[in-house]
Amino acid sequence: MHASIRPRWAARSVLVLAALLLAVPACSAHRSGSGAPYSAAGIRGTMVTSPRSALYVASPTGGPARPLLSPAEAARLGSESDPAWSPDGQQIAFAAGCASCPTKLYVVSRNGNDLRKIPTGQGEVSSPGWSPDGHSIVFARQQGDDQFLYSVDIRTDRIRLVNSEPPSADNSDSTPAWSPGGRWIAFAREVHHEQVGLWETLAAGGPPRRLTRPQPDEQIHPRWSPNGRRIVVMQAMPPLFTWDLFIFDVRTRAGRMLTTSPGNEYDPAWSPNGGYIVFASDLGRQTGFRSLYVIKADGSGLRRLTATAQDDSMPSWSPSGTQIVFVRRPTMRV
Repeated sequence: MHASIRPRWAARSVLVLAALLLAVPACSAHRSGSGAPYSAAGIRGTMVTSPRSALYVASPTGGPARPLLSPAEAARLGSESDPAWSPDGQQIAFAAGCASCPTKLYVVSRNGNDLRKIPTGQGEVSSPGWSPDGHSIVFARQQGDDQFLYSVDIRTDRIRLVNSEPPSADNSDSTPAWSPGGRWIAFAREVHHEQVGLWETLAAGGPPRRLTRPQPDEQIHPRWSPNGRRIVVMQAMPPLFTWDLFIFDVRTRAGRMLTTSPGNEYDPAWSPNGGYIVFASDLGRQTGFRSLYVIKADGSGLRRLTATAQDDSMPSWSPSGTQIVFVRRPTMRV
């Protein structure tokens, strides 16, 4: 996927993968959080994904997807991940890196032109998210064994620490998302390398606070609804800790399940009208590789958006509602 630190989640996913290998002829793909290839065992060999990935754009109504960047730019960057559409729909922020180069932050126009690197300081970055005014981008940055949240003003290149805690706090923060009103940033926090839950902090800085009631299972990738009243999130469900999608009410903190499939659902993102959610799932693949799906926010009307032999993930809906940018990773047999 991308170079972020989710060591505990990745380890758990590998255990789930091993269990599935023992149970069925073809296993489900796991979310590694590091850009490592996914794999799926079969009778005639093992299917794996390429270590390289690229950004593609598709219509939410279906049809073929097109690459966002030119072949030359894609080859130069290595592996692209975590696309996020700017509030005005004119730009896309994303992370990119390779095996021998650190993952950094980039911005490109919606047509794939005017690519530029955004300064982020030392350390690999992941999960960029735009401020509502389009002036700043929040992201997670690796520092030692932990991640911290930073933001950068793309007009001045000024970088600042968002969650003002010392490294000795021993917490690791990831997948930040700016609230539509601009006041809050929601994120996933791994406390002392143990349980992972949802937290929020003032975008201007200050001590973070828990966003949801303590849960027995891990929660990551919070994304605000366009009206700021709800948050959709991934939550690991026992006994195999497969990922399902939940929606939380921001005011009451009450939650409800959005998906209950036997597969894994990843990377939810809202449509601009708040009526739909796009996400990645391995539900439709015996090999375990992921496709994009769209579902209504009330849990009805599930439909598959992509159905290729490749691995599709990390969708982001354009503000106009007419396009979805996502990550596509080729697959091959080894």
